[in-house]
Amino acid sequence: MHQTIEFATRHYILCGGFIAVIFMWLNFEIKHNLSGFKFISAQEVAHLVNQEGAKLLDLRSKDAFGKGHITGASCKTIKSAKEAQALGLDKNAPVVLVCENGQNASKAASLLKAEGYSRIHILKEGIVGWQNANFPLVN
Repeated sequence: MHQTIEFATRHYILCGGFIAVIFMWLNFEIKHNLSGFKFISAQEVAHLVNQEGAKLLDLRSKDAFGKGHITGASCKTIKSAKEAQALGLDKNAPVVLVCENGQNASKAASLLKAEGYSRIHILKEGIVGWQNANFPLVN
């Protein structure tokens, strides 16, 4: 125990950084688990679409969507509760949100959750993750 305290006092910046990283990681995990939606891999998306008929909502711009998207995806904008209400999808069916890199879909997922959608998923790493998993895009 004495050695640990001595190390911490001599390397307080390193220890402080380590504690900060642990705190940020825990904060992310807690927020992620309480959000009501989950990030899933490209393989899990393919399974949801093929086995359960999940709806794919591509949140990217129409230009980006036109350059390549996942087969069966719809190009949608969900930036407000009104846009979430207008989707008219089955609120108990699986919905997969796709953005460029997996970072921007959280706000849309929160809006859908507030509208009563219960099975919301976000493609981990977005369309980039889809391509990295060697899945095809269509124009």
